[in-house]
Amino acid sequence: MEDAKAGVNYGNAFIHPDFVRGGRAPHLDTEALHPAGLRGWQDDVVFRR
Repeated sequence: MEDAKAGVNYGNAFIHPDFVRGGRAPHLDTEALHPAGLRGWQDDVVFRR
């Protein structure tokens, strides 16, 4: 958490990549998933309609 410099009030949520890709939004396709893509801590996901 220290490496992310997110501050003491930051909330954590850890979601497995399979959950993201698993069709949680049936009208969207997972185009890309970048683990630790934001500041080496948060994943970023790109969806396509």
